[in-house]
Amino acid sequence: MKTLSQDVLRARRHLAATGWSYRKACAEIGYSYTHFVFIMTGRREMTVPLMKKVMALPNRKGGAA
Repeated sequence: MKTLSQDVLRARRHLAATGWSYRKACAEIGYSYTHFVFIMTGRREMTVPLMKKVMALPNRKGGAA
């Protein structure tokens, strides 16, 4: 099993804490779902621009789905 980078783990925690699914998050930030999943599962490298976009996602919990 591949070890995930600290950036990927931080992004995953942020998405979970703010209520974003991978599918909704990638649509919001303009990435394809497949590429986003590859990054979030460690098959591709996390980039600084993507990390900034993920961390800038607002809280989705309690909002309209």
